[in-house]
Amino acid sequence: MDVKKLTRNPLIYVALIGLLLFGGFLLISNLGAPKQITTQEGLKLLGGESVTEVVNTDGDQRVDMTLSKAFEGADKVQFYYVAKRAPTRS
Repeated sequence: MDVKKLTRNPLIYVALIGLLLFGGFLLISNLGAPKQITTQEGLKLLGGESVTEVVNTDGDQRVDMTLSKAFEGADKVQFYYVAKRAPTRS
């Protein structure tokens, strides 16, 4: 196939612009998101003194934390947990 014929087709340019927009959106959407950490790391941070704010979202079983000291380069972290499902035995 001839390169000149391929570059005259506007569909190639539309697809390229769409791909660039999609890639840019993916990069921008994660800039302000909190860093995902493991449950064990989150519990260690909760036991420490660097946590300034904790938001527990029970429906998602997620904990969002704001830290006074950065943890692995992030001031905001989040982790997920699994709630106990069975009743306790007495």
